[in-house]
Amino acid sequence: MIRGSAVKYLVRELGYFPTSILLNVRGEVSFSENKRQDWFSYGTLDTKIDDFWIIDGQHRIEALKRAIARNRDFENYPVITSILRLPDRFDEMLLFYIVNRRQKGVKTDLVHRHLQRMLQQKGEDWLLDLEGKRGLTQGYAIEIVDILNKDSVSPWYGRIREVGEVRHMDHVINDSDMMPTITEILNEHYFKNMPIKEIANLLIEYWNALYNIYPECFTDPDEFSRAKLSRWLPVLRFLPS
Repeated sequence: MIRGSAVKYLVRELGYFPTSILLNVRGEVSFSENKRQDWFSYGTLDTKIDDFWIIDGQHRIEALKRAIARNRDFENYPVITSILRLPDRFDEMLLFYIVNRRQKGVKTDLVHRHLQRMLQQKGEDWLLDLEGKRGLTQGYAIEIVDILNKDSVSPWYGRIREVGEVRHMDHVINDSDMMPTITEILNEHYFKNMPIKEIANLLIEYWNALYNIYPECFTDPDEFSRAKLSRWLPVLRFLPS
């Protein structure tokens, strides 16, 4: 750790890293208090089941596993943990989104997928209340990306790599790279109040026209690199005109 590091000071003075790992138990939880001290108490937490679902802190847990593999002394390393009892997986997803949406260094592709799922499960008004117009637009943008990727008449059919998907030779671009461009399109006044499926169909027609002129960007993605492709995505913005 670097000289003057706050982390170095905390580990030296407290003996542990203070950032809480967020876990969830999908079941009954009971707590037996053994000792009370001021505003907190010591005791035993009985979770009935052995499965803990990690909402936030995956990287810290994996780092600790590696440390234990190298030095067994770390098996007794204290980890501050917040344990929740949320029976609904949607609540886990919502908390993950809330914790990570503003974190620097956290990739936004999975966060955007959570926006989409919240839109599908809770509806437009709910998401608008939570994240405003920007979040709602991003949720719809991912919906359009999926239509482009899954509609067999689309030149993007099977060529957009979804978050978590193993890369294969047909992939040309990641969904997270396509999404910002679609978001800009949705902000155009021309598309206001237009159904998402209709917008997606217009984009498919537009990209099919480009495909007829520049098929190499789809048929030979190894030659037509992502750097070149990224310069073509802004061409979408000419569609309303």
